Amino acid sequence: MGFEVGEAEVFTPALAAVGRIGPGTCFALVDDSLRGDIAGLEMTEDSPDYVLVGDLGEGFTYERLNPAFRHLMEGAELVALQKNRYWQTDSGLALDAGSFVAALEFASGKHASVVGKPEREFFRLALEDLGLEAGQVAMVGDDAEADVVGAKRAGLVGIQVRTGKWQADDGEADLVIDSVADLPEVVEQEGVAG
Repeated sequence: MGFEVGEAEVFTPALAAVGRIGPGTCFALVDDSLRGDIAGLEMTEDSPDYVLVGDLGEGFTYERLNPAFRHLMEGAELVALQKNRYWQTDSGLALDAGSFVAALEFASGKHASVVGKPEREFFRLALEDLGLEAGQVAMVGDDAEADVVGAKRAGLVGIQVRTGKWQADDGEADLVIDSVADLPEVVEQEGVAG
C-alpha cells in the first residue's frame, strides 16, 4: 500500500495466537495466506487442544466448520483471531469471521478467547512490543467497534478514518479524519498521542 514497514514492526493477531496456544496442538480454520504466520503451531486434525478461527471468507463451509465443532465438543478450546461481524469488500459489506466464531460458540456452548482487536490484551501486547505506554499511542482505523472502541478501552487515542467500513453513525472516536493520508498533518497540529 506504499508504506515502508519492516516485518518486525507489524504485530498481528496471528502472533498473539501463537503466544496464546504455545506448545498445544491446533486445528486451524484460517486462510492459506496466514499459514506462514502460524507456522510455529503444531497442527493436527486429530484431537487438537485448540481450534483457531481466522478469516476464511467464502471458505467458511459446513465441511470446514463441522470438524471444528466436533473438536470443541471433544474438549478443544476455541481461539479467535478476531470477532468482527462484517468487513468492506469491493461489492459491499460481507460477513466476517466473528459470525462464524459466534456460530461455533452457540453450537458448542464454549466462549472464544479472542486474541485480536478489540481485546485489551491485544493492545497490551502490541504496546509491549512497541515499548510504549498507552498514552503515547493512537490507533487509526475504519472499524468503530474493533479499532476505535477497542483502542480507547485500552487507554489509546482512537482515531476514526472515514474510509473502508466507516458508517456515518460511528461516534466513539476521539478524532475523525477523512483519510489516513491526513494523519501526519493532524498529528502535527493536534499532537494527538500524549
